[in-house]
Amino acid sequence: PPQAPCTSAPLWLDDVAAPKPHDVSMRALYPLPHGYVLPKLSIAQCWRAWWTDTPMSPMPLRFVAGKLKTASEKVRYSRYKSIVKFVQSAMPADVCESNIANAFKRGWTSLEMYLRLQHNINIDADAAPSSLYETVMKLGDAFKPPLIATLHAAHTGTPRSLPDLLQEH
Repeated sequence: PPQAPCTSAPLWLDDVAAPKPHDVSMRALYPLPHGYVLPKLSIAQCWRAWWTDTPMSPMPLRFVAGKLKTASEKVRYSRYKSIVKFVQSAMPADVCESNIANAFKRGWTSLEMYLRLQHNINIDADAAPSSLYETVMKLGDAFKPPLIATLHAAHTGTPRSLPDLLQEH
């Protein structure tokens, strides 16, 4: 008898099923590797690890939520998340994810400048996230950082005073 025609999946279906190299969200469904320890990071390292893979984490940190076991790691994770939000400001997540270095530079420069000029506080991007977190918590309601929604500052129009300029950033 003649052989049945090949019943392989249509090409478009194969394409849909193919792993996408930049689709890290699927890894959020898997548990953390046995023995995983949330790494201690600087502010700059925390930002990078939040948005992308690093040698220290099997997935971007934003996908680790709810998977940590110890109270100390949960507290550290919560602080990492807060630090990312402070730096991210109003920039959309997809902008931060696709422009990790530029988004950090923009957000960090604005936040660091705000803390220095408005509160006389100096914090380096290499500092521990807990130092920035504790500083912000001490400021309480006085912490009103500028909101940044884009990667690029607007430099059009007439020159303005620094306080006016900071309001925009």
